[in-house]
Amino acid sequence: MKRLYIAITFSLIFLMGSDAFSQESAKVEVTLKIPAKVASFNDQRLVVYLSHDNPLKGDDARDTPVDRHIDKTFSHTKGTETVLTLTLGEKAKLNTTVHYAVTATVFGPKCKRTHIGDRDGQSLCYVLTYGSADRVTLVVRPVD
Repeated sequence: MKRLYIAITFSLIFLMGSDAFSQESAKVEVTLKIPAKVASFNDQRLVVYLSHDNPLKGDDARDTPVDRHIDKTFSHTKGTETVLTLTLGEKAKLNTTVHYAVTATVFGPKCKRTHIGDRDGQSLCYVLTYGSADRVTLVVRPVD
């Protein structure tokens, strides 16, 4: 009887566990901060991108888009910290077998990258899976 109970328990855990992961969303809260010391800019394009790697694809095509936020009139004023919080991936199902990453980039009028978002000096910020958080703060800095 004890073996039957253990077998049923493990079966339920397995069945519920696999279904539970498929129901979670890939929701990530992203906070962007531009320090007050950064030079002012007006009406630039901000792109915040949530993606995941796809290990079944080759190295050139591994990045799979999940969600993005685009603001074509993004601005910052020197002397005041700019803070923007947004949510990405609410409608996407979480895949626990891939790495999710968030990137933030600001582009100037000629589509040239002018600023990039970093967390701890890394512009590619892992989130959601493999012990990574579902909230991230990126500090936006000018590109050298």
